[in-house]
Formats: sequence, structure tokens, C-alpha cells
Amino acid sequence: MVVPGWDLSSERYRVSLLDHESQHFADYPRFPKLAQTDLEYRAKLTELALAHESQAELLAMFSAGAKRDRALPHPFAEWWVIKRIGDRLGRDDWKAWKPDPVRAAAAELAAHTTLLQRRGAATVVSALPD
Repeated sequence: MVVPGWDLSSERYRVSLLDHESQHFADYPRFPKLAQTDLEYRAKLTELALAHESQAELLAMFSAGAKRDRALPHPFAEWWVIKRIGDRLGRDDWKAWKPDPVRAAAAELAAHTTLLQRRGAATVVSALPD
């Protein structure tokens, strides 16, 4: 982490660094073979579920970076986050999304967890389609 790049008292620091990385930390032992794409998907959902002031900025960043290419873990995760939240909210345009429904839609993390567990936590590699 490059400290001068972060306001350590900001929500953005807490959500996009601490909470994001904490989700990874929790997932590594729980799903030891999980692909980076799914790890990033889960961490980005965590960010959106916990963000208040920074949520619109996160959505803009995720939307701008989204790319459906499994070889690019962050853009691929962003693509699925935007796609699935849009599907849940019934709107493709993230700029029209309201904060509370986005946080509720980010509960997709629980559904993803259940799917990973059903597929075998110790061996599952991914639950995201190509």
C-alpha cells in the first residue's frame, strides 16, 4: 500500500482497501482453490455492500473497468458485479441505481457463498460463468 495515495480516515480507504482485502483474507482458507476472478468478485460486492459516500464512485470505476475476459480478474469481476446488480435491480444503467438497493443487491455475496459451498469449498475453482 502506498500511504500517501490514501486518506486513512476516509470511507474509501476502509471499504476499498481494508474491507476488500479482509474479504480476501476470509476467503483464502475457506475456498483455497478459488480463482482470482471469484475472489475479486466477492471483494467488490463487499465494497458495494458497505459503501455509502463512495458507492457512486465505486460503481463508476467498476463500470468503466468492466470487461468480460476471464484472463483479467479485476475487470471480469467488475463485469459480473455490474451485470448481476443490474439484473437484480432491473436496470442496466448504473447511474440510475439508488444506494440502498445496490447494497441489498450486493447480498449476491451470500448466494455466491452458498453456491461455492455446494460445489465443495475445498475444491471449487469458480462459480462465475465465462
